[in-house]
Amino acid sequence: MKHLLALTFLLLQLNFAMAQNEILFNSALNLANDIQSGKITSRQVVSAFIAQIEKENSSYNAVVLLNKEAALKRAEEADAALAAGEMWGKLHGLPITLKDNFKTKNIITTAGYPLLRNSVPDMDAEVVKLLLAEGAIIIGKTNLSVLAMDMQADNPVFGKTNNPWDTTRTSGGSSGGCAAALSSGMTPLTFGNDLAGSIRLPSAYCGVFGFKPSFGTVSLKGIQTD
Repeated sequence: MKHLLALTFLLLQLNFAMAQNEILFNSALNLANDIQSGKITSRQVVSAFIAQIEKENSSYNAVVLLNKEAALKRAEEADAALAAGEMWGKLHGLPITLKDNFKTKNIITTAGYPLLRNSVPDMDAEVVKLLLAEGAIIIGKTNLSVLAMDMQADNPVFGKTNNPWDTTRTSGGSSGGCAAALSSGMTPLTFGNDLAGSIRLPSAYCGVFGFKPSFGTVSLKGIQTD
């Protein structure tokens, strides 16, 4: 009987792990569609990624701020809105992370710069406004180099981000926290910025897809630079 109970518990653990992986390493598009169709709830998706951050981030140091309580509350609101027939946008209920130089209202934004260690903006960057308007949920901010001015993600405020494939190597920069978080299943969609390879290099180093839009296509308003 003891062996049967142990086997049942193991099978439950395996089923839970498989369900988690179906969320964590699924595409953002699929997850958004699944939330909107009612196949899965925003609360389930947000909870899965928060659990992954809490489990894995100590090894990689990719997510430097976890917006846990606010994200879970917003996920519940997203589910309630869908149940009432209200659609917020293309990213309704989808968790995202943002590089820690995008200003986020009421959420610390340091840009990896010691003088901004406790800086809390009273506005959102233009990119953040657009994402929130489409229903995205911010679950965390990701690491970068000081003021995004280096080809690795390391700063005096939060330290170094490690490459998920080999923690003795760099994740690249300056959007290294973005790429490392995506590669390790801590976010389904993440937003950085790129002047001289700051999205492209971390993507290559961490084995994920990164896209740099043409200059001027995406507003730079609200990126913390000093």
